[in-house]
Amino acid sequence: MRTGSNAWIRLGALGALFSGSVVFVQLPISLWAGNAGEFQSSPWHLLALAVAAVLAAVIGITGLLLMLPVASRRLAASAVCAAGLVAWVQGNFFVGKMTVLNGQGAPVDFTSGHQAWTMVAVVVAFMIVAFAVSRAPLAAFFGLTVLTIGLYVAAIVAIAASPEQKRRRQAGTPASVYRFSSRENVLVVLLDGLQSDVAAAILRSSSSVARAFDGFQYYPDTAGVARTTFLSLPAIHSGTVYSPQQTPARYFVDAITRRSFMNRFADAGFETVLVNPVESLCPDRVSSCVTASELLGTTTARLKHESLQLFDLSLFRASPGLLKRHIYNDGEWLTARRMDVPHEIARVLEGNQFLERLSTRLTVDDGAPTMKFVHIFSTHTPYVLNEDCHTYATTSLDHLVSQARCGLLAVVSLLDRLKATGTYDNTVIALLADHGVDPGVYGWSATVDTEQQWRHLAGAANPVFLMKPRGNRGPITRVNEAVHVPDLGNMLCMRSRTCSIVTPVRAIKPSPTRLRHFDDYEWRHEYWHLRTIDKLTSYEIRGPVSKRSSWSRQRADVE
Repeated sequence: MRTGSNAWIRLGALGALFSGSVVFVQLPISLWAGNAGEFQSSPWHLLALAVAAVLAAVIGITGLLLMLPVASRRLAASAVCAAGLVAWVQGNFFVGKMTVLNGQGAPVDFTSGHQAWTMVAVVVAFMIVAFAVSRAPLAAFFGLTVLTIGLYVAAIVAIAASPEQKRRRQAGTPASVYRFSSRENVLVVLLDGLQSDVAAAILRSSSSVARAFDGFQYYPDTAGVARTTFLSLPAIHSGTVYSPQQTPARYFVDAITRRSFMNRFADAGFETVLVNPVESLCPDRVSSCVTASELLGTTTARLKHESLQLFDLSLFRASPGLLKRHIYNDGEWLTARRMDVPHEIARVLEGNQFLERLSTRLTVDDGAPTMKFVHIFSTHTPYVLNEDCHTYATTSLDHLVSQARCGLLAVVSLLDRLKATGTYDNTVIALLADHGVDPGVYGWSATVDTEQQWRHLAGAANPVFLMKPRGNRGPITRVNEAVHVPDLGNMLCMRSRTCSIVTPVRAIKPSPTRLRHFDDYEWRHEYWHLRTIDKLTSYEIRGPVSKRSSWSRQRADVE
C-alpha cells in the first residue's frame, strides 16, 4: 500500500471500522451470546443497530482525518488502528475476574491489583502498536482487514448458533395476562429477595397495607432452599431441591420446563400465565409466557435499553482498570445513566409498574379458570427507591425498607382491584420470595463478626411467605408451621382442590420435627456450564430458621 496522504486516510478509515466493530459489534454480541436469556430484543436488530453505529464512527473519523493537515494523518491513522487492537486484546484476553452484574456489588474489585501500572502498560502497548502500524502500514491494512472480517463472521455465527435462537417461548397475548375468571383463579406473586422480617415490619407499621392483605395467612418460619434465585426458583416450580448429582443447568431447566406445578394447573384446565421467565425458560404446558418489559414497553424502547446495556458492558470489558470504575459509575453506568435508566434499576421500577398496569387493565369473564405466576424484581437489589416509590437515588442498604414497602404497595393495588371486581374471594393468592436479602450486599470481610454473618445467612434463608385460601377473609393470621418454599405447588393444589398432586404430599410439621434443606454458595454465571457448584455449603435445618441451634452443616435427604 502506498503511504501517501490518501493511503493514510484509507488505513484510518479501516482502523475506525475495526475499532468500532470491536466495541459496537464483537464484544456486545459475545456478551449477548453468553447471556441470551436475559435479553428480549432480536439479536439481529441489535446487530443492525451496532453496524449503524460502526458506520457512523467510520464516517466521523474519516471526516476528521480529511480535516487534519496532511502531515498529521499518518499519526492519527496509526493511533486509531492501535486503539482498536488494544481494545480487542483487552476485551477478549484480559477480562480478569469479572463477577455477575447483579446490582449488589461492583463487577470487579476496584481496590485490588495494580490498576495504575495496568494503565501504564496499556498506554505503552498502545504506543508500541501505533508505532508498528506507522512503520508497516501495508501489513497493518492486511491484518486489520482479516480481523474485521473475522469479527463479523464470529458475531453472525454466535447469533445463529445460540440455543436462544432455537428456543420457542409461548408469547401469548396481553389479554390472557390481564384476564381473570369469575369461576376460580390462582395467583402467585414472587417478590424476588423480599425477606420475611422486612415484610413483617412493614405490615406492622402500616395498618393500611396490612388491611389490604385481607384473609391472608403469614408463615414466619419459612425456609428457602438457597441464597440466590439460581437454585431457589427451580425448587419453587418443581417441589424438589438441588442435588450435586445433577448438573446445575440441567436441574434448573428440567425443574421449570417439565416439572413445574404450573403444568399441573394447565392439565386441570386452567389458563396459565408466567410473567418474567428467567433465562426465557417456561413450563412446557403454560399457555402464555411473557416478560413485563414486553407488556410495558415498545420494541424500540427495549432495543434502545438493551443496546445501551451491551455497549456499557463492552466499554467496561475493553477498558483498563482505572477507566472501568468510571464506566461502571457506581452501578449507574456511563451511557445508560445519561441516555436511559440503568438496567438493574429499570428492573426495580418495572416490577411495580407492571403490577399497577395489571391492576388497571384487569378484566373478568366467565371463561376457564386462570393461574398466574408473576415474578418481579421490585424488592431485589439494587436498593434505590425513595419513599415516593417513583424516584431513585444511589444504591444503599438505607433504601431496603422503602423499596420493599413500594413493592408491597404495588401488590396492594392489585389486591384492591381484585376486590373491586368481585374476584378476590374466588382467588387463591400466594405472595412469597425465593430468598431473603443476599448476604453479599453486606460486604463481608474477615473482620466481620461470625454471629453477624450467620444472622445475614439466616435472613437469606427466610423469604416472605403469605397465602390467602379461597374465600378467606379477616385480619392477617400467623401460622407457626415450618414451611419450605418447595411446598408452594402442593399447597396451591390442596387449596384450589383442582390440580393433581403428583409428588408425595408431606404434612407441614412443626419446626422441631421437620427437616429442611438450604444451600449456601456465591452465584457465578459459569454455573450454567459447570458440572458442579463450587464451594457449596449444605445445611439442614431442624427447628425455627431464626435459631442458630436449628442449623447443622451436613447434607441429608429432605423429608
